[in-house]
Amino acid sequence: APGRNLLAAHVTADDAYGSSHTLVLSPDGAGPEIECEIAARPYEVLGVGHRSLFNIEIDPADIHVVARQDGDR
Repeated sequence: APGRNLLAAHVTADDAYGSSHTLVLSPDGAGPEIECEIAARPYEVLGVGHRSLFNIEIDPADIHVVARQDGDR
């Protein structure tokens, strides 16, 4: 739908930290990697560990553009 920031992304890393998991997702196409933290219980109930592809939607109000510093890639 117009105005939605929706993209498909593959999990490239899944790190467990006791009560949570940190996922690193790489968009299919252009864009930076996205890091997402999810609590261990929803991770298990939703079967997140058994999936490698997710659709991600980012609320436009939560997007902030920051100037790149010299030396950043």
